[in-house]
Parts: sequence; C-alpha cells; structure tokens
Amino acid sequence: MPHAAVPSRQGVARLNKFSIWFPPVFYLLLAAVFLYRTTFVGDVFLPAGLLGYIAPYQTAIHAHSLPPWNPLRWDGIAQFYPWRLFAARTVRSGLLPLWNPYQFCGAPFVANSQSAVFYPPNLLFDPLPTTIAFNLNALLHLTLCGWFTYLFLKQLRCSTLSSLLGGCVYAYSAWQVQWLQLPTFLATSCWFPLVLRQLYRLLRTHSAPGTSLTSAGASIGLMLLAGHLQIAFYGLLAASLWSLALLIRTANERKALGRSIALSAGAFLLGGLLCAVQLLPTLELSRLSHRATQATTAGYQEYVGYALQPYELTTLFLPNLTGNDYDPQNHYWGFYLQSAANALVAVRHNAAETALYVGILPLLLAALAVYRALQRQSLNYRALFFVLLAVLALLMALGTPLDALFYFGIPGFGASGSPARILVLWALAIACLAAFGLDYLLESPPNKRALLALFAVLLAGFGLCLFLVSQALSVPLPGFDLLHVPTFSQALSRIPYDWVRLGAGFILAAVLFWQAHRRSKSVSFTLAVSCLAITIADLFWTGIPINPVARPAWVYPRTPGIRYLQAHLGHERIFPINRFWSLDHPPPAVLPPNGAMVYQLRDVQGYDSLFPGQLKAYADQFARPNRFGVSDASPPEVGNMVFFQNPNAPLLPTTSARYAVALPTDNPAFANVTLPPSTPPLSLSSNDLTLYLLSSALPRARFLSDNPKLLNPPVTYLQDLPTRVVLRVTALTSGLLILADENYPGWEATVDKQPVPILTPPASQGSLFRAVRLAPGNHIVAFQFQPSSFNIGLYLSLTGLLILCWESSKNLFRSRKTM
Repeated sequence: MPHAAVPSRQGVARLNKFSIWFPPVFYLLLAAVFLYRTTFVGDVFLPAGLLGYIAPYQTAIHAHSLPPWNPLRWDGIAQFYPWRLFAARTVRSGLLPLWNPYQFCGAPFVANSQSAVFYPPNLLFDPLPTTIAFNLNALLHLTLCGWFTYLFLKQLRCSTLSSLLGGCVYAYSAWQVQWLQLPTFLATSCWFPLVLRQLYRLLRTHSAPGTSLTSAGASIGLMLLAGHLQIAFYGLLAASLWSLALLIRTANERKALGRSIALSAGAFLLGGLLCAVQLLPTLELSRLSHRATQATTAGYQEYVGYALQPYELTTLFLPNLTGNDYDPQNHYWGFYLQSAANALVAVRHNAAETALYVGILPLLLAALAVYRALQRQSLNYRALFFVLLAVLALLMALGTPLDALFYFGIPGFGASGSPARILVLWALAIACLAAFGLDYLLESPPNKRALLALFAVLLAGFGLCLFLVSQALSVPLPGFDLLHVPTFSQALSRIPYDWVRLGAGFILAAVLFWQAHRRSKSVSFTLAVSCLAITIADLFWTGIPINPVARPAWVYPRTPGIRYLQAHLGHERIFPINRFWSLDHPPPAVLPPNGAMVYQLRDVQGYDSLFPGQLKAYADQFARPNRFGVSDASPPEVGNMVFFQNPNAPLLPTTSARYAVALPTDNPAFANVTLPPSTPPLSLSSNDLTLYLLSSALPRARFLSDNPKLLNPPVTYLQDLPTRVVLRVTALTSGLLILADENYPGWEATVDKQPVPILTPPASQGSLFRAVRLAPGNHIVAFQFQPSSFNIGLYLSLTGLLILCWESSKNLFRSRKTM
C-alpha cells in the first residue's frame, strides 16, 4: 500500500473525534429542525396562545386563530412558566426558592418536585429570559434523548446507523412529542437510556467499578432531580428490571453475582443521595398534601378507568384516528368510559395520555426483532428483555390487573397520573427493538416466508384494531354529542394523510426488506440510511404540528387591570372569583391560578400537583355547590386546582385579600360564575377584568390585642421575601401578632432575635396561618423558612457530590499517571 494511503496517527485521532461528536451534533441539528419555529422564526416554545381564551388576556392577545383548548398542554403556560420564572427571579436575588408566597396563601416550592430547582440543566433559566430558556430547554433535552439512546445502543453493540435510528425513534415518538411542552416529562425520560447504559457498564463490562458506579449513580440522580416523580418511577422500574436481567446472566458465578448485587445497590443508593435535597422535602409534602389518602378499590377503579382504551391501539398505525388539536377538520374526540348513574358515559381522553405512535417502519423493524428474539437458534437475551418491557408497558397502560400490584403495593402510587404514562417505556423498548431489527435486516435478513408472515401478522393486528374501533363507535353513548364523536366511517375518512403515511410506510418497508433479502454488502449502507431517513420523515411529519408555539408578546401580557393591581396591592392579596374549569372547551375564568406569580401578586388560589391539605380544607369553606351539588374548592375536572369561589364567605376577612377579581361584566359567563361582593365594582377605564375593593379584609400582618377595647397598632414590614418576613410592631398590651401566610413545618419565628414558638391563631383569624405572642413594647418579629427536610437532604446530596468528586479526582490522577 502506498505510504500516502496509510492513515497517520493524527488522522486516526481526527476520525475518532469526528465519530465521537457526530451523534450529538446530528441530534442537535434534528432538534433544531423539529423546533424550527422557535429556532429560526423567533416564536417561543410555550402554548401561550391558550391564554387568549382567559380573562384578562383576551383583550391583549389578538390572533387569527388560537390553538384548540387542551387542558394538559395548558399546564405548560399555567404551571411551568410561572414556576420557572419565580425560581429564576428568586435565585437572581440571592435566595433559594424554598417557599412560594404568591399562590395558596403561601406554599412550599422546592417540595413541589416539578419545580426541579436543583436539576442542573434548569440553570439555563437563571441568567436567560425565561421564554428563551424554554426554547433552549426543549432543544437540549431532545438532543440528549436521542444521543443517550444512541450511546446505550452502541454499548449493546448495535451498528452506528441502527443506533442513530433508535435514538430518533425514542426522541420523536408520539409520547415524547405529546408531552414536550411540559418540560419535566422529557427532562426525566431522556435519562432512561443513559441509566440503562451505565448499569450495563457497571454489571457486564470490565471497566473500572468505581467510575462505573459513580456514573450510574449520577445518571439516576439526574433522572430523579429532573422533576416528574411518576415518570422517574417508571425509569427506576426499567432500571431495576434491567439490573435483575443482568444479574440473572451472572447467577451461575456466586462471587460475580454478589459483587454485581453490591455494585447495583451502590448505584441506586448514590442516585438517592444526589437527589435527597429534592426528594426529602417532596416526601414531607406528599405526607401532608391533599393527595395523602389511602388506596381504595373505588380509587383503583377510577385510576384504571383513565387507562388506554383498547380501540386506541389503532393509533399505532393511524396516529390521528382519534383526532388532534391542530386540524380543524379532525378535532380530537378520544374518550374513555366512566360510570355515572348506573350508566357508562363517554368522557374526553387526551392524546398525550394515549401516545403510542413510533412510526411505521420502526414498528416493522421491532416486529422483526421480536421474531428473531424468539427463535431458539438465535435467542437474543437483550432483545428479549425489551420485548418483555414493551409487553409490560402495554399491559399496564391498558389498565390490566398488573396495575393493582403498584396501586396497592407502593404508597402514593395511586395519586399519580394516568396508568398510560408508562407508555414512555413502550417508546423506549420499541426504539431499542427497531435498532436491533435494522441490524438483523442488514446482517441476516429473513427469508420470503418469514417476511410474508411478518407483514401478515402486522396487517392482521391492524385489522383487529380497526374492529375494536368499529365496536367502540357502534353504539352511541351519553357524552358522544358533547365530544362530537364521529361514526366509524367518518373517523376513517377524516385522516387521508394517515392512510397515505400507512400505505407509503408499508410499501417502502416491503421494498427495503426485499432489497435486504436480495442485497449485496455494497448496498447495506444505503438501506440503513434509507431506513433512517424514512423514519425521521415519518416522525417529523406526525410530530411537528402537535405543539403550538406563540409570539413572545403573548406570554402573560400586562393588561390595564394587572397594572392597577401591581400599583395598589402592596403586601396584600387578590381574590379571583373562579368557579368552573373544563376539559372540553375554554373555561370561563379570570386570572387563573398561578398567573398572579408572573406579576408578583399574592393570590389566595393555586394550581399544583402537590400542596398542603390544610389549604384545601380552608378553601372548601369558600366553596359553592358544583354541578354535582357538592361544595368543593377544586373543580371536578382538576383536583389539583383550588378556587376561592365566594367573596361573601364569613372567613373572607382572614384571607387578607384587598381586591376581588372577576370576569368583565359584559362576559356572558359573568352571572353564572361570579358571586359579586357586597361592595360595588371599581370604575376602571379598561374592560379586561372587574375589580372590587374588599374593605372588610384584615391586613396580612396584624396585631390582635388581648384588650379588645384598645385599637390594634399598625404593623410595619421591614422585609417581605419568599423565605423571610420581618415585621416591626409597638404593642401597648400583650397579644398575638398574626401573619396571614400558611403555616408549614420548617417555619421558625424569633421575637427580638429570640426564638419563640409559632402558634395557631383563633379560627376567626384563620387557623391556617402563623402567630406569635408578644408582650407590651417595641418588637421586631422575624419569620424564617428553614425546613429540616431540606437541610438533611442538602447534607445527603453534598455527601453524594463528595463521592463523585473523590472518584473523579482519583480517575484524573490515574490518567495523568499513565500518560
């Protein structure tokens, strides 16, 4: 060979660097194209257009058309945007956002796991504008999702192109895309493949055990810190089953088995240490929260009722069969069945809860992997694991008795969301099987008989799914009219593009499979690239329209009414009068829960997956009967939302709400929603909302003298920060200093720098709040939030970080020593 043809050492190094950096750059470019509206056009990756349905934003958001109402996607703008903005503002001020003073009359913030304050990628939100940080957050996690899957599949000795394919399938599966605007879902699930990879390296390779253990523990810790504990639980479930499978492979070697058990336990323990700063406050709140209930048979039936419905399996082939939120000719009509008055009623489902689609070609490749994995002569234990994982995920998503093992066996599991969210493991399993299937196709393609059998089985499955749809739609049920459920023929006729996609997918797959059967080695690369390109085109065609974007000006605009409140409210609260919510259409609401956080206005209401149960009991005293005749502060559709519905309730003065906020009086829903206070509305030049001055409201900080004949002296704020409130008062007699902020474990009080106990005020003053007893004289009273759960968690997490740093320094020393 000529000398010039021999690669130099420098050239080999350059090629290796290229091969290392090509996958993340590839996935970054894919994410940029998928998010092209936010990457290149200047929109923001937030469903802010949904605010246009709600007062007071209706007067500020003008658009030709707003995105269809979606109650789950609403959380992206109504929960995650206010939370990320509040956390960033607090960190910039030099404080940790342990407490949120703006919702629920004050509530723990870090203890809400979805705040994800200590998740490292969320540091993006601290220096950057929040809207830009949301754009970058989605871009980053889509990239990581694909890249980590690629790394895992390469570790399992898949080819480069097969690994790239698997990463694309997992990152752009319907499950990931449907949940993309709720950032904790992807931020948690993107770590699954890396966790599995690091556990494999720990238990099956001969790499340094210390390094492998710390890297596995770090990936588990990051998955748990990302914020969504239900999804993280599924990640831990997959990791535990994967570890068990790897341990079984070494069961015949006692010494190796004992070592592997110790290493895997160490990795999970280290992951738990790293996330303790987040996990311990969350566990404390969950024990005291509105969800702290016992698992019951009735609760289980309600839980599995929201599962994936058998007819929805058809979306494996036709992703828009049950409609969507972007095509006006094919609105979403998916439903599940609920018992009411001894009859079944159709209730709106949500496409995100039933997201099955992984692409036509990946499904065929996964089927090929299943076929090969079950052959005795070529039994592949890794493929078999993912076959079983996919089956487990699908069975649990369908609400089979398997769910009962978790619902009744794991404390708190019953308070999680839909059982169909385990479809995240379905997406991961199919992504891995598709990669295995592509390698099988290129290395030893099936014969004609196997190919025909494979396609016949899939077509038979598709026919069965269509039969299930026809049965589900054959008899109209109560609720069909409200949801505009089509007939079977109408449902099939509304999705012409899905039929084109399905037909093209099967035809292209048949051509590629046949070419692989007849191929020479020279066309293997072309076949693999073709499979990758077809998969990307299919998933992008399906996924890009799903998530609406918005103009930056639509993100919580400041209306005249908002400006008035900001100028006049001071340290007190607002009392928005809301009563109804809806899963089917935009609800009649004004300044809905969490929106006040954006404007730094203190609010009585709130919306969170975890909040103290005592707040719910307090808010129920302001409730009006709902459509079922039950007085409940939470609307029937959303148990995590708390409204204060009656501004004339006896306890109104205790809320310290200076203004009631209502719908504009010309809104058709005003009379049905708003129970006006006894005072007349303020005359404002704006028509975005209606304001009432609540003259009976007590000050948020007030002194209650033991001598009722004396006037209570005013209380002065020296500091009013999220985790620290300092007050000055001159008391002529002894009495109680009351701060109408929710009391919660971790709040401590000092009077003139001396610790004092926090007392419960009389019921007439709001027993939910904090009080300290004062003697006559001048006093400075400080309330400081220092929860022991956070402090203990911080020490544990620092211990985990020290272990990581120690192991990293050892590795650095070893590498320098060998140079």
